[in-house]
Amino acid sequence: MTKNDNLSVFSHLAQSLTATDYVSVRLTKIMLNLKKR
Repeated sequence: MTKNDNLSVFSHLAQSLTATDYVSVRLTKIMLNLKKR
């Protein structure tokens, strides 16, 4: 593996992590809204 390969893999991991974080935040907000009703 070259440095570029490691960087691309790392950036891909970071992107997927932020995406899952965003989804989980959205889900928790929806759950909180449902509990309020």
